[in-house]
Amino acid sequence: MNVPTITRKLCALIAVVLAGPLIAAAQNASAAAVKNPIEIAGTFTYVHTNAPPGGCGCFAMYGASGSGAYYYGPHFALLVDISFAHTGNADNTAQALSFTSYHFGVRVPVPFKHTRFVPFGQALVGLTRESGQFVQASAGSQSDTQVSAAGGAGLDYRLTPHLTLRALQAEYLLTRFPNGSNGRQNNLRLESGLAVRF
Repeated sequence: MNVPTITRKLCALIAVVLAGPLIAAAQNASAAAVKNPIEIAGTFTYVHTNAPPGGCGCFAMYGASGSGAYYYGPHFALLVDISFAHTGNADNTAQALSFTSYHFGVRVPVPFKHTRFVPFGQALVGLTRESGQFVQASAGSQSDTQVSAAGGAGLDYRLTPHLTLRALQAEYLLTRFPNGSNGRQNNLRLESGLAVRF
């Protein structure tokens, strides 16, 4: 499957995933308005990946993520997320490997009265590009791009009406890069940082 075909299927999937909540949000005129509905966040990122086939073959990657979200109500937001992670010693081979992910999705916060803590869940789909000497792409290429997905939960702590501490965000990140076996990687992605609301 080539990248244009993947892109078309991905766009169709995103449209299906987002159409329902968008229509519901537009129709729900009585929903409580959200103060400071735009959020920009920056986080430190840790990825625990099992890129090689067989067993775990796990190793760590480190990087950063940036995201933007728009809250249509207290319990629903659309978001875009860009994440980068890198290691210079993938699976103890002294070879470099980088992941760059571009994801779109939805977030469902669960705000509670009388507390600054706001747990949330989110689901994302998009593309992840891997690059570096460790890449096992065809024709000797040192880069590859595949459809990916992520889903998980997190916990925010509201420091002020405009500043939030993203205490922890934990996600399962599914990537589908060739690895000589099942072409699937089950990754754990952890993030922590700050978010600004305006």
